[in-house]
Amino acid sequence: MNRSYSKIRHIQEANQKLEKRILSEEVRFGIGRDERGDLNFEFNDKRVFLKDLTQKKVQYYLSKLPETLEALVIMDCGGADFSEIDICSFNHLSHVNLGGTPSNFDELNNCGFKEFLPNHYKRYY
Repeated sequence: MNRSYSKIRHIQEANQKLEKRILSEEVRFGIGRDERGDLNFEFNDKRVFLKDLTQKKVQYYLSKLPETLEALVIMDCGGADFSEIDICSFNHLSHVNLGGTPSNFDELNNCGFKEFLPNHYKRYY
């Protein structure tokens, strides 16, 4: 009986350590999940993915965009205001997907992005 309890405790401790490590990696790389466990944001040096977020949260992430950004995806969010962002300064940015998100991207885009599908933009150099 003593051994069984010891094994169970060891497994529980190992599971807690693994869960803690996974959570710290998610925070470090900027990954978030909703209450169903579905991915609703990812934020790293090359890609920003936002889904089902309020306009306030979208604005927060837009204010933190990395200079090395290559792809920006904002899907089914409350809105995205690009007024305060110089989208042309993101030299590596080549794809913007705003599916289901109202925005003013079209009005402010003057640096080679063309709409190839509704609310999907690709930069042509």
